[in-house]
Amino acid sequence: MRAEGVRNVAVDVTGGKVPMSLGAFMAAEEAALDSLYVTTAWRDGKPDASTAKLTRISGTVATARA
Repeated sequence: MRAEGVRNVAVDVTGGKVPMSLGAFMAAEEAALDSLYVTTAWRDGKPDASTAKLTRISGTVATARA
């Protein structure tokens, strides 16, 4: 992606089984990419996207917000 000019790339490590989230995090670290975790409130058994919040786990994102 970087070779094609994409400048802003991040890895969302939210959800999945622990080994998959850890693997995604480790791959992001190896590639010097930001790692993000998304939290959201649930309404009527579904995630409410209007409450989504991003938390930077690692990397260089200057600001992290929905």
